[in-house]
Amino acid sequence: MKKLIFIILVGLAFGSCDKWFNGLEIELDLPEHDPILAVYSYVNAGDELLTFRVGKSVGVLANENPELIDSATIQLYKNGLLELELQSSPILVVDTPYIYTDPDTTIYFIDSFYVYGQPLDMPFADTPDEYELVVTSPGYPDVRATQVMPRKAEILGATNEIGGYNGGDFFGEDLDEVRLTIKDPAGEENFYAISVEYLDTSQGQNIWYDTWLQSIDPAAEEGNEGPIFSDLSFDGEQYTFRIGVWINDFPSGNNPNITKFRIKVVSITKDYYTFSRSLNQYWNANGNPFAEPVLLYSNFENGLGLFSLQQSTSIEIDR
Repeated sequence: MKKLIFIILVGLAFGSCDKWFNGLEIELDLPEHDPILAVYSYVNAGDELLTFRVGKSVGVLANENPELIDSATIQLYKNGLLELELQSSPILVVDTPYIYTDPDTTIYFIDSFYVYGQPLDMPFADTPDEYELVVTSPGYPDVRATQVMPRKAEILGATNEIGGYNGGDFFGEDLDEVRLTIKDPAGEENFYAISVEYLDTSQGQNIWYDTWLQSIDPAAEEGNEGPIFSDLSFDGEQYTFRIGVWINDFPSGNNPNITKFRIKVVSITKDYYTFSRSLNQYWNANGNPFAEPVLLYSNFENGLGLFSLQQSTSIEIDR
């Protein structure tokens, strides 16, 4: 009986080999893609120039190039009152940045956009006001997104231990371990992103370099540009972030010209936190034929993209 089962299984396997080698053709009726606006605007407290990237989506199987939007009207409301309106020409063209997946149809589509710019008479405010971004263009549904400016993080102090993160990088080399302590506001959701620069004086001048970070903190998530944090586990408390810092200094501590760190804490919105996570997952899955499609997060009603507000503070410490 066992031999019979084995013969049947082998027969089934070899009987379907032509499908493996020649491919299996399946015809699907895909729904037509209705283009919608795609908008990106990341506003930092203190900005003196606001930028708005405006484009449209196009089906990934389409033969046409994505059409760029050069007729957008952009309105920014502050606490319900119109703060600015922009109808000038775009200042820059950007190629396709992202691929989205529609969660309802699982159909891919892409977008390209123009960049619109608006200089400000005064730096963008850091107060916790509510802003609504509304973008319109003939032939497309109006899109809108709302954000509240997050509070600036309160840094209590920071330290560094040279080579303190043993075997922390891909090659098993030691990394510096930075510890940064903040006071988190109580009773509200807060989200943070952290970056680190190091000062190199080896060329006879002070040059700050961005660097790669390896989070060793249980509260951290991997964002598109480094570790990001939610205060879910430390709401209203003092909290110390632990981060491994890579610098061009192997073996660790061997370069006396690297003397300082500048640690920046960016208070971000929940929408940006979610978007950054999804974008990191997208890039990790990109090119992997076995990975599931990643839903790139968007916070626009009737459209795609992201509107976010953030503000940062920093501290410098000796290495």
